[in-house]
Amino acid sequence: MSREEQISLPALWCDFNACGLSGVPGDKYYYNMKSDTLAALTSSDRLQAFGYMEDSEKEFSGIAIQLERYRDGWRARPIGDTFVYGNLNDLIHP
Repeated sequence: MSREEQISLPALWCDFNACGLSGVPGDKYYYNMKSDTLAALTSSDRLQAFGYMEDSEKEFSGIAIQLERYRDGWRARPIGDTFVYGNLNDLIHP
């Protein structure tokens, strides 16, 4: 998926430091996401998004994600393994 395709998805803040919290070896899912944006996306059946985190006041790093039900909530599975970087103003917020 190209950079343009990734950042054209609705933006969902994810805590990339909360990767692999299930304790299962090889777990690359993200479990901590912005709850109000997550609720808006999942209520509209939009299950792909662009997971991102701010690197600075104006810049981000992120990756396309697939939202999946997990236990009583949601988790985000990275689509591919290529992170992209850019200006926060480039992101599309639902």
